[in-house]
Amino acid sequence: MRIDRRRGGDKNPITKKLTIICMNILFILDPFEKLIPSEDTTLIVMSEASKRGHIVWACHSDELLIEDGVAVAYARKTTVKANDKVTWSEGETEKVALDKMQVIFMRTNPPFNSSYLTATYILSRVDETKTLIVNRPEALRNYNEKLLVFEFPQFCAPTLITVRKSDIREFVEKHDTAVIKPLYDFGGHGICVLNKNDKNITSIAEMVTKNFTESVVLQKYIPEAEKGDIRAVALNGKIIGYESRIRSSSEYRNNISSGGHLERANLTKSQKIMAEQVAARLPSLGIFFAGIDIIGDYITEINITSPTGIATINKLENIHLEPLVVDFFESYEKFLTR
Repeated sequence: MRIDRRRGGDKNPITKKLTIICMNILFILDPFEKLIPSEDTTLIVMSEASKRGHIVWACHSDELLIEDGVAVAYARKTTVKANDKVTWSEGETEKVALDKMQVIFMRTNPPFNSSYLTATYILSRVDETKTLIVNRPEALRNYNEKLLVFEFPQFCAPTLITVRKSDIREFVEKHDTAVIKPLYDFGGHGICVLNKNDKNITSIAEMVTKNFTESVVLQKYIPEAEKGDIRAVALNGKIIGYESRIRSSSEYRNNISSGGHLERANLTKSQKIMAEQVAARLPSLGIFFAGIDIIGDYITEINITSPTGIATINKLENIHLEPLVVDFFESYEKFLTR
């Protein structure tokens, strides 16, 4: 099946038409009941794909398997409508080869554990000459979200990765105040601020490192964090939207899950340039969709496993960014016929 569509929704009859193949698009996501419909990026992208007539499939990461060397999923054809209220309907579960999909959008939330790692190994069995995988499984394995900033050293705050108690204390002593984060968690979980005069440094480090058995990230505390951080959403090398996350008066963390709230982002010229330079390089690393976190003049994290922001930026700016994501799926060179 093919769908005739003019670029940008142009209704001028002389505009050149594009003939888009009706695609099979698989979304690997968490169970619907765990999602927050008003904030969820996955649901509005699924809705846009459904609206355009593509065949939308859904499965969970534990429904991926390898059968005789072939990557397979137990998946369901799904229809999502995201207007004022999100409605979700799905068909019977079918066993489908992943090579039958034209696009696979990996949207399972961290933590990045053995289950998530296994899913990336299974996705690596898919023929990427036939299927666009966002983001590439090799990239998800190779680039931890907290460590990806090291690919851009010119934009990094002083940062340490360690499991050692003495290293943690020395870093805090050197910088007076530091932020400690688990390497493989998300949503602000486990993030603490350490001050060199705090007698609880060792106790906090003990908890975050799980009794000094798991490495953690320490970053020099950036004073501009008090004004919030900025999320830049990158799609195929371009920034498509920004939002600012502001902490509550009782928290160090800006995350919405920790009581923060969202505002429209006001970036400096240097912050925009920084975000654009980072975004431009990501596709060469196999990263097509990302959330770039900015505090002051630093990139603090690059979210690639299941970045959010589209739904909330839409509300803040009164725009719709999800068509750009499906445009990217449709315009990817392997699937476009003129």
